[in-house]
Parts: sequence; structure tokens; C-alpha cells
Amino acid sequence: MIVNVGHLWKGIALALLLTALPLSVPAAIVLDEPFDSFVLGTTWQATPAGAPNETLAFVNDGTTTYLHMASIGAVSEFRGIETIAPISLAGVASLVVDVRLRPINEGGNGTPSAAEVAVLGASGEFSRAVASSPYSPGAWADSYIDSDGTNVKTDFAHCASGGCDSYRRFVLTIDGAGTSMAAYNADGSLNAFSASNPALTLASYGSEVDIALRQMQVANEVAARGFFDSVTVSTTAIPEPTGMMLLGLGALGLFVLRRRNK
Repeated sequence: MIVNVGHLWKGIALALLLTALPLSVPAAIVLDEPFDSFVLGTTWQATPAGAPNETLAFVNDGTTTYLHMASIGAVSEFRGIETIAPISLAGVASLVVDVRLRPINEGGNGTPSAAEVAVLGASGEFSRAVASSPYSPGAWADSYIDSDGTNVKTDFAHCASGGCDSYRRFVLTIDGAGTSMAAYNADGSLNAFSASNPALTLASYGSEVDIALRQMQVANEVAARGFFDSVTVSTTAIPEPTGMMLLGLGALGLFVLRRRNK
């Protein structure tokens, strides 16, 4: 077989180009928690501040189940649960944490209550999406906060007719471009509130992360609670160079075969 050298070099160039192109890698779900049931000590353990002391169980409201947590104490602090097994970031290109939650102050007396999801890195870096409800329309203080100093708040209401207790959804995306957050209204529509910190990349979080769900224990407040409807965590893997090289060599082989048949 005689192969035209010019054609061969073109094929090699094509193969190299293909190996340089990023491959589309599907996302893998590493945590899917609908809170159909809940037992502390299985997937979840208490956060360092301690588990909520009033209620920590799943509740079915007739249409869905959710985790219900609340605490009573003299000090205002976040208490809740976090994953027992850390999520490894080895070979991971991106991490997405998608949570539906709501805070509620059942007494309606204006005392702030809050619920949050936090991504806690092994390096000490963290990012948090906080839903805060003083139970008055227009006074919401939903926030994105991270260890790098970005703290963005907004006043967008999720109040449905007859109350302000609607769920809202937060999606935290962490990759090589940084950390960002998108917020969704109770009806599922995308809210204008978003946050981004390009300085806090996935590598900043270290080798692994924990996911924490927490409710703010309000000092001397009996009925400040947090409700968590679902948590989904997914990762996208870094394309392996070996696979990309094989794709390029395969393209080169097809190119040479095509020239030979001609």
C-alpha cells in the first residue's frame, strides 16, 4: 500500500485536532435524596454545631415528603445535618448541588428564620445558599455567601396567596470557572437573582466536599423551622486523555483507509 505523505500528515493533523477538543462527558448523580425516609446515621450525620433538637424527621404533606427540622435554644446558630461520606473531587470537572427548601416562622411575629445548603470543602473553603424569611413580603434576604468574601443578597418574594411559605430552589455550580448560583421561584421559573465568584474554583475546595443542610436556631423562638424537599448532587468527570487519543487515532485510521480505497 502506498500512502500519500501529504494526506498522511493531514490525517495526523486531524487526529491531533480531535484529541485537543473537549469530549462531552455525561453528568453522574452521586447523591439523590428525595427524603422519602430519613434516619440519622445513614447518609447524614449531625453538623459540628449539632443536630436540631426539636424535630428531625420526614413528613408527608399529602403530596410530597420533606425533611422537617427545628431547634430551640438561647443562642442563634445554624444546626442541621451533613453527608457522612464526603464526595471526592478526584477526576471531577464540575459539581452541581440542586436543593429545594423553605424557611418558616410559624408564629408570624417577624423573627427571622432561615434554612440553607452549604458546600464544605476539605480545604476549608465553602459556599452557601441561604433562604431567610422574616415572614413579611418584600423583606426576604435570600443570599449567596462564600468563604472568599462574596455575599450577595436580594429581596424577592416567594409568597403564594395566603402565605409566604413557598419552596424555593437553589442550584450551586462549581467548576474550573468558579462558583455560581441560580435561584428559582416557587413555580419553578428562573429568578433574576444569581451570584458568581470566578475566584472560587473547584480546585479551591480541596480533594473532597461535604454537603450540609442547616436550619437557623433562633434564640428563644419556638417555631422557627426549615423544610427540605430534595437534594441532588451530580458531577461531571474530566475527559481522560487516553480516550481522547484513541478517538483521534481512530479518526486517523479511517482517514488513511478512505485514501487507500480511493
